[in-house]
Amino acid sequence: MCCCCGSAIAHGASFTLLVLVGIFIVVGWAGADSKGAVWGASQIDYDVIFSNNATSKCEENYFWGLTQYTVQIKSCAIILSESEKTFSYDGSDCDQDYCDPCKNAGGVIVFFITASFLAIVGVMAYIVYILRQQASEQEAERGISCTKDRQLLSLVLTGVCIALYLTIQIWVTPCQNEINDFIEDSANSRNANYESTIAGAYATVFTGWVFNTIIWKSEISVPLWVGRRRFGGLKFALILRYLLLLLLGINVAMRKWDKEM
Repeated sequence: MCCCCGSAIAHGASFTLLVLVGIFIVVGWAGADSKGAVWGASQIDYDVIFSNNATSKCEENYFWGLTQYTVQIKSCAIILSESEKTFSYDGSDCDQDYCDPCKNAGGVIVFFITASFLAIVGVMAYIVYILRQQASEQEAERGISCTKDRQLLSLVLTGVCIALYLTIQIWVTPCQNEINDFIEDSANSRNANYESTIAGAYATVFTGWVFNTIIWKSEISVPLWVGRRRFGGLKFALILRYLLLLLLGINVAMRKWDKEM
């Protein structure tokens, strides 16, 4: 019986999905500034009343990146037709409550997605290597080789899962939450309508995390049936599952901390 036939198919599917995950992470990188894909977006619509009691509709847009954000004001009749300015979270002109949380969150996120991208490139290279090795190995040796390969890949992919999961959590708590509070207060002070939410770069990184979790599940499945007894696959798989439970604990702790703040 060929122990690695299913392994080769799973590795091929994993490789394809990893290409997509890599693309999603690159989009997340593009959200480092506020000119391309952004991590958050906000809008405030309000009326400006002139001295002659005439009114004009104004639209104030915010585009939130990892290291900076852009404020764009449109319309407002004779006041301005369009005005745009970009601020850095660590700049002297950023003095709002969201500045420090978003500066810290952005730095950590850039580190995590960079490490995740490098890990994914390494996993893809290793998949190519082991598929070529499997083609040349003796049938009797394939069972052990497949299980060891999958254990290594599962370990790395678990690290990527954790990094991407922390990435999407760190942006929301506390950065996006502080942004939402600022937009709400600013809109309420002007009796304005507002909207503030996560945006494209966040969504693509979140999708990358989902895809990576699917790959992780695929790569960890064979140690459960190929190496259940001989190679300790079951024990290894359970260890990785406990790591994911740790993620849930981190999530609960971060949400509790945010409420207390």
